[in-house]
Amino acid sequence: MFRRNINAGPLVVAAFGPHNSRSASLAAESNFRSCLEVIGSDLSRPILSFMVEIETQRLRLRLWRVGDWRGLQRAYGDAEVTRWIGGNGPSSTEFTAYAVGRMTMHWDALGYGQWAVVEKSSGRLLGRVGLMHHNDWTVDEHNIEIGWTLQRSCWGQGYATEGALAARDWAFRNLAIERLISITLPDNERSQAVMRRIGMSPQGEAFWREQNHVYYALDRRDWESLSAR
Repeated sequence: MFRRNINAGPLVVAAFGPHNSRSASLAAESNFRSCLEVIGSDLSRPILSFMVEIETQRLRLRLWRVGDWRGLQRAYGDAEVTRWIGGNGPSSTEFTAYAVGRMTMHWDALGYGQWAVVEKSSGRLLGRVGLMHHNDWTVDEHNIEIGWTLQRSCWGQGYATEGALAARDWAFRNLAIERLISITLPDNERSQAVMRRIGMSPQGEAFWREQNHVYYALDRRDWESLSAR
């Protein structure tokens, strides 16, 4: 799973708590728009000049849109979810909106990133899944992680595996990479189970971002073998 990088850049935070007051919501929307304005984005559409959208049996993986922080807050605003991604409690709406802005800019800068995960049957935004480049991962030379964060109400339904499989295949088909990694806390059995289901194998432990982690990996040659079955 992806963890927050608290030192990844400046975070504009107004003096509001994690509750969804109108003032906090307006500040969150402003934070997201500020992130996009830094790089001159047209706020009415996804930042890329082309659409990178994937459909699975139950999910639609799409790029981020203005206002998506509201749906993502159902995951980020839950302390039981954020404890697995480096949180010390539920995120504020301001933090969540800024996170959506950062994920949008990751796509623009690198041509890959994390998708918004939408349940096709209901149109609900369930969370995020996709790819993240970690400059501060020094365990080995491969530093593109595949990960997921979904709201707790959809845990145990196979959504994380379904989305991760789609993101995995997209990565190996479209990027010149030889390995994907995935990193989580040692006691996060749910995420480790997803890692195994998408073909990853455990590589060991690492002390990263001031915490102990375990990490898994999938090499291109192994993915090709899985895809050929």
